[in-house]
Amino acid sequence: MLTLDHVSFAYGNKQVLKDLSFEIKQGERVALMGESGCGKTTVLNLVAGLLKPDDGVMTCKATQISYVFQEPRLFPWLTVKENVLAVLSDQKEEKDANEKKVTEALVAVGLADAADLFPAELSGGMKTRASLARALAHGGDLFLLDEPFSALDNQTRAELSAYLLDYFEKNQTTVLLVTHQKEDATTLASKTVELPSL
Repeated sequence: MLTLDHVSFAYGNKQVLKDLSFEIKQGERVALMGESGCGKTTVLNLVAGLLKPDDGVMTCKATQISYVFQEPRLFPWLTVKENVLAVLSDQKEEKDANEKKVTEALVAVGLADAADLFPAELSGGMKTRASLARALAHGGDLFLLDEPFSALDNQTRAELSAYLLDYFEKNQTTVLLVTHQKEDATTLASKTVELPSL
């Protein structure tokens, strides 16, 4: 599904990744771990196509990617429901199916009662859950998760982890997870890749 072959990347003079190689098979769930600044988010951005490697080759065979950024990145002028709907097709014939996807996603993350609120009315944890709902509605065969539970309390974190694990296993979703929490890695990932600090 995903291969990084001797990939290097630098921001100007700051080398972040050097000669990084690993692969993820279809359906594998991999946690990227390492100290702050070692390039974990950079790897996600490379996989998402937001950046290009300076050296090496990255191959991604995913047909549809969902990316949950560390910052929720919600549109402030749209309600929670509209934010989730925004990532789906606007074809009229798909309207009913999309409405169902949005409802199911909001129920899954516990935001059904907040569907008509705007981002400014949400707590940090609710914004995070809205971002997760958007990814679930969008779906895909590869999920990129950047510290997806950082703003959540322990109970909500545990509930969402259990839900996502079940979702990923049922759908044979490939997952690349960035986290500082070993508990998240243990729960969601089937293997761990430790990034070195340069």
